[in-house]
This record gives sequence, structure tokens and C-alpha cells, in this order.
Amino acid sequence: VSSGECVNTLDNHDNRIWALGVKNDGEEFITADADGAITIWQDNTEEARAEADALRKVLVEKEQDLQNCIRKGNWVKAFLLALDLDHPMRLYNVVKECIAKGDDPKSIIGSFELEALIGKLEDEKLLLLLKRIRDWNTNSKLFEVAQKLIRVILNQCDLDHLCEIKGAMTYIDGIVPYSERHFQRFDDLVEQSFILDYVTRKMDELVN
Repeated sequence: VSSGECVNTLDNHDNRIWALGVKNDGEEFITADADGAITIWQDNTEEARAEADALRKVLVEKEQDLQNCIRKGNWVKAFLLALDLDHPMRLYNVVKECIAKGDDPKSIIGSFELEALIGKLEDEKLLLLLKRIRDWNTNSKLFEVAQKLIRVILNQCDLDHLCEIKGAMTYIDGIVPYSERHFQRFDDLVEQSFILDYVTRKMDELVN
């Protein structure tokens, strides 16, 4: 109370609370609101702490497993682990490493097996991947991986079904304008290279 910092929020009432009784130094307390609803609360701090510790342990194990998969080139398992960890840069690094070190040089992302997996992702995971692609695509340093993944999705996924997934069009609408900017930027670079070729050719003619 003295710090004014909110440690936790307990939410089980629809109206303002008019009465509060505390028992056993906070191990249990009772609240009553303006609608006459009564809630009995019990302290579950130890259980919550144990649950948080168990979750941290699982995350550490998944992180270690992810690093092992990347080191061994098991791109499919690494990709799925990175999706489960739900950390944008871990997923990005998995795809980037696969592009650089994958066993299938003709694959868009270095692994035909990973391409096939993306085509079979559950709706929830595909939606998360679209969200990541949208975010990476806005960054000039990350967009190349995003563009490769877009091509994989277009090749591997049922596009009619993709458009029907709730929330998918929101991410797609965010992907399109930045993709258009990237295309225009590359188009300008190609045009500038033509001018450079023309100038170089004319200089050769003058020298000769």
C-alpha cells in the first residue's frame, strides 16, 4: 500500500465492492458488491509461484531444444518450437538460418520439408505466422525473409481457406502496402542500373 504499486488484480465482481472481510492475515477474505454478489477468496500464492516456476522450466527446455534443432539442421522441429515460444526474432532466426544453411538450395526457404509443413499449419499457427510476416515486412532489414515466406504461403496454402480464417485479412491488408513499396524500391534500382549500363557503354564508345 505504501508504494502505491498494483501487485495483482482480482476480478470477480460486476459492480462496486461495498464490504470486505479479511481472515487469517489475508489467507482468506470475503467481498460483497452492490448487486449482493459475495465472493470468497483464498490465497493461492504458493500454487501460482509453483505454476510459474514449472512454466519457466518448460520454456528453458524448449529454448535449449530449439538451439539443438538449429545446430542439427532440424528445421521443421525448430520452426514449430519457435512458433510455440511465440517470440518474433526466434522464429525469424530459424527461417533465416534455414535459408542460409538448408539442404535444398532450390527451395525458397532452404527446405522443401519446411515449405510443406507451412502449407499444413493449423489455422491458429498460420495466423500467428501471418502476424509475424506483417511485422517483419515493415522493417527494411527483415523484409526479405518475410517476402520468401509470403511466396511459400502462396504456393503451399489453400488461398480460399486462408481468406476465410478469422483475422487473416487484417494481417494480409497490412502486408500488401509494404510489399508494394518493396517492389517499387527494387523496380527503381533496376531502372537505375539500366542508366548505369547506358553511361558505361557510352564511356566505352568515347574511349574507343
